[in-house]
Amino acid sequence: MNKNTKNELLALYFRYVSLTDSLKGLYGCDDLTPELEALLQALCAHWHAGAPLSVREAMQLGGLSSSATLFKRIRRLRQLDLVVLNKNPEDPRKGQLVPTSRALDYFSRRASAMRSVSSGGLEGQG
Repeated sequence: MNKNTKNELLALYFRYVSLTDSLKGLYGCDDLTPELEALLQALCAHWHAGAPLSVREAMQLGGLSSSATLFKRIRRLRQLDLVVLNKNPEDPRKGQLVPTSRALDYFSRRASAMRSVSSGGLEGQG
């Protein structure tokens, strides 16, 4: 990869980071740490695939943290109104963590920022 291509890709990446960071403030998610965001992404990915996780399943997500820490982070995501626990009418002990409209709007805006950066190239960048 030549130097110009690498510099262009770096500029696109940091433009994307800047756009997505500004979304946190727009959605009142300034408290959304990288760890919380990783958990939110994992929960939403499972939900999007049609297999929302229970709290117990989410606490077993490997590589994110210990189960006790994950439980605290799930609680924090619920406080931030980014996920809710939908109770199963047949068995109330088996609730599923699903994203709220606020979380889906946040990810939609991130996708829009990604599209904007990828289709806009470096136009307007100095």
